[in-house]
Amino acid sequence: MFDSLGKLTQDLKVWNKHVYELESILHHGEILWKQKSEMRLVKVWKQEQKFFHTRTLLRKKNNCIISIHNSDGNWTYDPTKDIEDEANKFFQMLYRQIPAPLGKLPHSGFPQLNSVDISFFGRPVSNVEIKDAPFDMAPIKAPDSEGFHALFFKKQWVTIGGGSESGYIWPILTY
Repeated sequence: MFDSLGKLTQDLKVWNKHVYELESILHHGEILWKQKSEMRLVKVWKQEQKFFHTRTLLRKKNNCIISIHNSDGNWTYDPTKDIEDEANKFFQMLYRQIPAPLGKLPHSGFPQLNSVDISFFGRPVSNVEIKDAPFDMAPIKAPDSEGFHALFFKKQWVTIGGGSESGYIWPILTY
C-alpha cells in the first residue's frame, strides 16, 4: 500500500509538472500573440498619424490668403501689411457700434408664408417629435450646442426625456 501511494505521488508530481509546463507555454504564447497584435496596431497608428500629420501640414501650407480686394476694389498682394490692414478694416466695419444699411434687397422681396405654414410653426411640439429628433440622427454625427451627441440622448432617454412632461428635456424644449 505504501509503495502504491509513493508511486501515485511520484506520478502526480510528473503529471503536475507537465500540466504547469503546458500552462506556462500557453500563457507565454498568449502574451506573444498579444504583443504582436499590439505592435501591428502601433504600426498602423503610426502610419495613420503620419498620413494625417502630412495632410495637416499640406493644408496649413496651402491655407493662406495671397491676395484680397481692397476697399477701392483693387487687388492687394502684400501679405505683411496691406492684406492685414484690409482684413482689420473689414471686421471693424462689420462689428462697429452703429450698423450700416443692409444694402439692396431683392426686387421681388421675400416670399410670404401662407396661413397653413404659419399655423404649423405656431403649434406646440409633441413628445413624439421631441423623442424622434435625436433617435433619427446618426449616433455621433455632430454634437448638440451643449456638446452632447445624439447617442447620449438615445442612451439616457429614460432619464432626460422620460416620455412625459416630467422629464428634464421637456421644459427646456417647450420654454
